Amino acid sequence: MDKLFLVVVLVVGVAQVHGQGILFPRDSESRESKSLDGIWNFRQEPKGAVDLGLTEGWFNAPLEQSGEVENMPVPSSYQDLSNDRERRDYFGWVWYDREFWVSPQWTLADKRVFLRFGSVNYYAIVWVNGVRVTEHQGGHLPFQAELSLILNSNTANRITVAVNNTLTSSTVPQGFVRVKEGEQYPANHTIMSDNFDFFKYAGIHRSVLLYTTPRSYIDDITATPSVTGTTGTLTYNIATIVEGAGAETINVDLLDKEGTLVSSALTAIGTLVVPNAKLWWPYTMVREQNEAGYLYTLRVTD
Repeated sequence: MDKLFLVVVLVVGVAQVHGQGILFPRDSESRESKSLDGIWNFRQEPKGAVDLGLTEGWFNAPLEQSGEVENMPVPSSYQDLSNDRERRDYFGWVWYDREFWVSPQWTLADKRVFLRFGSVNYYAIVWVNGVRVTEHQGGHLPFQAELSLILNSNTANRITVAVNNTLTSSTVPQGFVRVKEGEQYPANHTIMSDNFDFFKYAGIHRSVLLYTTPRSYIDDITATPSVTGTTGTLTYNIATIVEGAGAETINVDLLDKEGTLVSSALTAIGTLVVPNAKLWWPYTMVREQNEAGYLYTLRVTD
């Protein structure tokens, strides 16, 4: 059985969760998570090198076997942890790696295992045990990859991440690379320029998590609340990944602030109705403090 909870505010608006990597992992009787935050190995490619790590296959072995590494906390912006001007102005590939272990229970046939990045700025390629598992462009959204078939439970696993912070006319934000000419510059001296008023921090910016799900699991929840008079409604759509024949049974429950069931359904798509709904209000706009910030909880199980 898979179970997820979503806090719902009964106001006019949309609470939406899209596809893989957006439902934040939470431990339950059917799911476990493991943080990979901490100190990772780190290397910045030499200035002027073109795809050196990719060409030499740094992802095929621990980074320390192909050259010097330094300690780097994850999550962080790597420019923020040094007073070195070259590090601050660097653009191109940087590399991270670390080892991790998983329980033998995580590699059983009835489980899936996912690797989730909260944010990597800007372009990332990820390998696990030398296998390329995903890549992602854009530094502001989470992404994930399934690792179920490549994890080891009897030896350490290795994750390697290559990050490129080069900005172009098609990135968000935009930037451009140009060659500086003049006798004061060495030949082919390049810089990355921009026209925005904030610093272009880069690196693994948000937490890295491993988490498990059942083979069949809840993948996506879309919940749209609305209010008519004193009646609240919650239109929902539950997407599941089902392995094998047959459809999953979905249980959808809406609980009030005290945990009392106020509405329920047994379909993946439907509408829950709440008569005399208690609406969310800021604490400065209510007479009684217990009326402020009122939240309902949507509980979905299969």
